[in-house]
Amino acid sequence: MKKSFEKVSEIPGLFLLLSKIEYNFMKKIALFILFFLPITCFCQIRNLSPEQKQEERYDSISNISYESSSYRKYVGQSVTIVLNFGNKDGYVGFNNQPKSTNKKIPIDKLNGRCFEIIDVVEKTKEVYGFASYDGKFLKIRDKKTNDVLYYDCDKISLHNPFLANGYYEKIINPLIGKKFLYRSHDGFYEGIITLLKNGVKLKPKSPPEWWLFSEFVIDKNERISSEKALIVNEQGDEALVSVYDLINSSRPGRNFMSEIYLNFLTDLYGKEDSKLISEKRVKIGWPKIKCIDSWGFPEKTNTDLLNNVKKEQLVYKNGNCLYLENDILVAIQN
Repeated sequence: MKKSFEKVSEIPGLFLLLSKIEYNFMKKIALFILFFLPITCFCQIRNLSPEQKQEERYDSISNISYESSSYRKYVGQSVTIVLNFGNKDGYVGFNNQPKSTNKKIPIDKLNGRCFEIIDVVEKTKEVYGFASYDGKFLKIRDKKTNDVLYYDCDKISLHNPFLANGYYEKIINPLIGKKFLYRSHDGFYEGIITLLKNGVKLKPKSPPEWWLFSEFVIDKNERISSEKALIVNEQGDEALVSVYDLINSSRPGRNFMSEIYLNFLTDLYGKEDSKLISEKRVKIGWPKIKCIDSWGFPEKTNTDLLNNVKKEQLVYKNGNCLYLENDILVAIQN
C-alpha cells in the first residue's frame, strides 16, 4: 500500500511540473506577441504609405477640382487664372493670408495670370464667430512677380478659377490643329458660333461645316467662361467658342463632332449611317445605341411593357421624341 501511495503521490507533482512549464511557455508566447506584433503592424503601415502617396499624384487628365482631402497632389502645378459662371462678377476666395473671405477681387487684377501652387496650408476656420473646422488653402505664387496669395479650397466647387497648365498640355493642346463639324443646334446656348468680324451668330449648315481649332485663347473680356478655342472655317471666318465644346466633341449628340470621332463611327456603322449621325439625323430601324450616338442622351425616358414588348419614348430638351420597341426605332417626332 505504501508503494502504491508513493506512485499516486508522484502524479500531482508531475502535474505541477507540467503546469509550470506550460505557464512559462505561454508567458513567452504572450511576450512575443506583445513585442513583435506592433513591429509587424508598423512595417505594414510603412509599406502602405508609398502606395498611398503614389495614388494621390496628379495625372493632369482632369482640371483642378474640389477635393475633400487630397489637395497636396496639386503642389508644384502651374495654373492660369480663368473665368467661369461662378466668378463672372469678380474672384472670390483669394486673400493675402490663409483666411476665409467673401471679398471679390476685380477680374482685371487676376484674369490670365499664371501661378504655381507651392503649398497647402491647413488652418482652423471660424464659422459665425464661435464654431470652427479645419480649412485648407492653396498657397500660390505668381510666376512673373513672385506675389504670394492664398486661395480658400472651399470655394473651388462653385468658383473654380484655375486652369491647370498640365491639363491644358495633355487634353487641350492635342486638339489644336484638328477639325470639327458644327452640327445642328438644339435651341440652347452650348455650341453657338459668333463670328469675330461682325458679331453675327452663325447657324449650322446642312450638311455640317468643318471648322479648324486654330488657337487656345484666354478671353479676358468674357464674363462666363474665358477658356476659348479660336476656330476657322474654309472661308477664313474666325469665331471663339468654349474650348469645352471641343473637348466634349467625342460624346454622343454634341453640337461639335471631331473628325477623329466621325472616323470611329464610320468604322463602326459604315459611311452612310455615320454621315446621318454627323448631321444629327436618325433612321427607322436603328437600334437605340445608334440613335443616342446621333441625338445624344434624352432628358427623360418613358417606358412601358405591353404584350411582352418594351415600349420607350425618348424625350429631348428641344421637344423632339424618339419611339422605340424592344430597343428598335419605330417612330420619330420632330
